[in-house]
Amino acid sequence: MKKIFSKTAAAVAALTLCASFAAVPAGAAEEVLKGDADGNGVISAADLVALSAHILGSKTIADEIKANADMNDNNEINVIDYILLKNIFMGAPAAESLKITLEGESITADEGITVEGTKATITKSGTYVITGAMTAESQIIVNTAETDAESVNITLDGVTMTNSSDTPCIMVENADKTKITFTGTNVLTGNADTAEAATAVIYAKDDLTFTKNSTGTLEINSAAQMGIYCNNDIKFNGGSIKIKTDAAGTGTAKADAVKAKGNVEIGGGELDVNAAGDGIKSSKNAVVISDGKAEIKSGKDAIQGETAVTITGGEIVTSGDRGITVSAGNLTIGGGTLLATSTEAVDYSNVVMGEHFSNSNIVALALNEQHNKSEVLTIAGKEFTAAKKYQYIFATYPDLAASSANVLLIDGKKSEFTVVPVGK
Repeated sequence: MKKIFSKTAAAVAALTLCASFAAVPAGAAEEVLKGDADGNGVISAADLVALSAHILGSKTIADEIKANADMNDNNEINVIDYILLKNIFMGAPAAESLKITLEGESITADEGITVEGTKATITKSGTYVITGAMTAESQIIVNTAETDAESVNITLDGVTMTNSSDTPCIMVENADKTKITFTGTNVLTGNADTAEAATAVIYAKDDLTFTKNSTGTLEINSAAQMGIYCNNDIKFNGGSIKIKTDAAGTGTAKADAVKAKGNVEIGGGELDVNAAGDGIKSSKNAVVISDGKAEIKSGKDAIQGETAVTITGGEIVTSGDRGITVSAGNLTIGGGTLLATSTEAVDYSNVVMGEHFSNSNIVALALNEQHNKSEVLTIAGKEFTAAKKYQYIFATYPDLAASSANVLLIDGKKSEFTVVPVGK
């Protein structure tokens, strides 16, 4: 180990130029693991070698993981980043996490966290671990200074919160980025009868990420409230998240499960959505799905993007009054497995095929009659199950071949249908 350090450090110290890099390409996951310069998900001495090789020009770090190697977040990879990473191996202390403990009708927290009654406010970037259960109305607030450009990293570890008022359980008032990791079983419930954005069970004014390091479950339940709302981007990268809105069965159509003004990105993990309103929605930008699993049942649109919906991977099953809609753009299919069933007809003339797909990988059908959710739907030999009644089907997956695209069985029996035109 010492031999590697001395050889590479001497070479790096002689450098006078920096390796700069551009912003992460659109659609790429922005979640980073600082120090993981070789992108294998583990911090080790191999990362020092990879970082040194990049600086010396003998091997380039891939664009999608350059943010991992930029230890000081200045959009340059240079000798300073090497020194910062080396300090980790030389025993430089890591920042300690601060604790917030929920204790029924009260909250206790480490110094540096403001507690007023049953509200705990995080006022600076860092790492925070929240544990325990509340029986009283309570709230976790994130409100950092405008000049604080670092992330607020929150770990939910066995957290239970229930609010009957229109107060979000977690509210991000200001933070450059908030990243939520969850372990164990966590349940957040909102029982208010208001469906406005600011009353969502989790409400964020700035970027919100559910990290790939999540190993537990996060369950979000609401009455009329939205599940998760964000003024900017939402990213789902890991863990198992279950969202149910209008749990009381009031029939409100505004109780969306996930809604953002920015992009909604699904890059990993599992999503189980049962929404009275829309399932996954971007009201001003795009929905991008590259990996993970999502099962979505909705009373309105299962997936809705304002400017685009792009699917390049993952396994998605949606059941809604409408399936996948785009207000002013295209639905681009470039990979993954998708079944979208709906009770209402959907215009799929805006479908654009990705590099490895063609119209032979898509089937859109209008059935002659409505079918029940309990029936097993088989398209070209692949079985699906819808979560609610349906009459219209849109399906795509790589193995769907043109020769078998029109083989449709429902509960093992052929069903009458009309083929719906797809694409421009």
